[in-house]
Amino acid sequence: MRLRLGCVLLGMTGSSAVLAGLALLPVSYYLPHEKPVLILPIDAKYDGTVAIMPMGERIMHPNDPSGHPGIDFIFSATTEKVPYIASMSGLITKVRAYENQHVLLPGRIMISKKLVDVVITEGPYQTVYSELDGESLPTRIRFGAKIHQGDMVGYGSLTAVEGTPALMEMIHWEFGSTSPLIDRFCPLTYFAPASLAWIEAVWAHSDWLEMKAQYPKICNGDYDGKGEQ
Repeated sequence: MRLRLGCVLLGMTGSSAVLAGLALLPVSYYLPHEKPVLILPIDAKYDGTVAIMPMGERIMHPNDPSGHPGIDFIFSATTEKVPYIASMSGLITKVRAYENQHVLLPGRIMISKKLVDVVITEGPYQTVYSELDGESLPTRIRFGAKIHQGDMVGYGSLTAVEGTPALMEMIHWEFGSTSPLIDRFCPLTYFAPASLAWIEAVWAHSDWLEMKAQYPKICNGDYDGKGEQ
């Protein structure tokens, strides 16, 4: 897979494309490493209240070339902040704080203007936690810090339905490679058995009919089955 992806560089052919592709792959790809075993970024006890926005869908992400590049975990009508946890151990290689207030869906606006994206890296792999609530980020979540699988990363951002007291909390989560050539993976073949069974059950019971009709899988389109071969 790695060589094949290296050969598709635009405007390059033959050995020059291969060499350029290899140069963009992280050194850790060529060192001995094990395929990570991921856990869910949320506790499984939330199975009755969480909804999923799948990878590859373009209903809500029409401008992304391959569709939605991760998985959103969404809690509707909630008043509590749900903690999100590290899906794998590693180093925190990015903490990006920013302010944002934009229309997420018609009638919904972000409550928390202070948002944070956190990236955790282990060897050639990384997990991304986007749109965390920056006002309640744990102090130990900082660049260069070591984090262990299951440690809390932060809380999701809250969204309000304009003109009503209803709240929605969400996080955008991604798993993939540190290489710009390979980028994001479908995480299904990397999940521990219990986590895989949980997310498949949540998606199976989802009543998001329009989404499931057009994008029936957790990973769709370019992301369907995308991972190391």
